[in-house]
Amino acid sequence: MDIQSKFLGAIASIAIGTLVSTTTSAFTLNSDLGPLDIDFRTTDWQPAHGQADYSVGGVTVFAYDLISIPVSDPTPGSLFWENDGFGVSGGAQNDEIDGPEGIAVVAGSLSQRSVNRQAPSITAVGAWLNDFFATTGSGGAAETGQLSFFSLGSNSPFKVIDFTSDVPNLPGSDDYAFYLDFGEAVTFGAALFTTPNGDQSEYAVAGFDTAPVPLPPAIWLMGSAMVFLFRKRKS
Repeated sequence: MDIQSKFLGAIASIAIGTLVSTTTSAFTLNSDLGPLDIDFRTTDWQPAHGQADYSVGGVTVFAYDLISIPVSDPTPGSLFWENDGFGVSGGAQNDEIDGPEGIAVVAGSLSQRSVNRQAPSITAVGAWLNDFFATTGSGGAAETGQLSFFSLGSNSPFKVIDFTSDVPNLPGSDDYAFYLDFGEAVTFGAALFTTPNGDQSEYAVAGFDTAPVPLPPAIWLMGSAMVFLFRKRKS
């Protein structure tokens, strides 16, 4: 069973948690956006352009021309890559997610899935988006988006974040980096970026800030024991 069939809900083997919806927004100019822990802007991802899916390391990105929640029968699309991240080719904006399109970020590569039955996961605290504005088109409402988190094997999300732009566009600027703070560390098998309101919203996905991986308790105990022995020897 590959990543895509698992994400589409072919096996609903993992329990779905309580659905949580939050709204958050915080802006920074694109020039302030430094390297990310999972960074779709790097040239490692450039070969993904024009592909339906592409893997780098332990992460796979999928493009969809048509997808909705709960996920049932989405239409695969083509990834659009440039140096500000991923969009979906076609639609109103060729380099962004808009309308019924979606970008799914899935833990694990296709090769890892074929040899490892244990589902990997990603733990992140925030995501970076590009080209996300305070107005849609000429003088329209603020752009909105939605990020849904899934356990692999489930077609319904366990957490949903609705987000919106609330900072006016700067004169002469047409490119924003938008940091979406999750408010907590979220561990997921798949994350789906969409624009569900049909309001001409559109944006590109730049990457994720991941959470530090906590050390196992045994490591802390070992470290404490070494400190104790060192102090005892000195005395």
